[in-house]
Amino acid sequence: MLKIMPTLETERLRLEKITIENAEDMYEYASDPKVTRYLLWNPHLNLFETKGFIEHVKRKYRSGEFFDWGINLKSNNKFIGTVGFTTVDPDNDRAELGYVLAPSYWRRGLMFEALSRVIDFAFDDCGFGRLELKIMPDNISSRSIAEKLGFSYEGTLREYMIIKEKPEDVCFYSLLKRERSNYRPFM
Repeated sequence: MLKIMPTLETERLRLEKITIENAEDMYEYASDPKVTRYLLWNPHLNLFETKGFIEHVKRKYRSGEFFDWGINLKSNNKFIGTVGFTTVDPDNDRAELGYVLAPSYWRRGLMFEALSRVIDFAFDDCGFGRLELKIMPDNISSRSIAEKLGFSYEGTLREYMIIKEKPEDVCFYSLLKRERSNYRPFM
């Protein structure tokens, strides 16, 4: 399973642990309501809140309880989002993936590229047999990425989660290791 969080690379991206040096770039997108529209958390109110979150992340890294990579562009080292495992269930060889990307980098295939690399790591290095995504029904872009990556839609659970004080439906997607032929690493 997951013992360490190595730096992962793709053609355009470097995925590595989030650091305090990423605070301003993170705040830039984390304070944007259109970014957090389909997420569990509200927009960050100020840079202090973002720095506090990163300090929390650093503690979780040290205790081995956090598995999220910062997404950095290789071309200019700009921190543009995060991707990783929101939950890990080693007893059942599965993990849930989560991700967020700065809006100025949407529709460039960058999240597809980052997720492809994390999927490879999850199956090849961690030994997971199942990866899951939970996506709100109206998040068409995220659902499209899931389908392009070969995830299967399993259904929608009605009012499954309270998100921002409101019961919300959640779509479930999965990708099994044995179905890897469905996984299309290139767009």
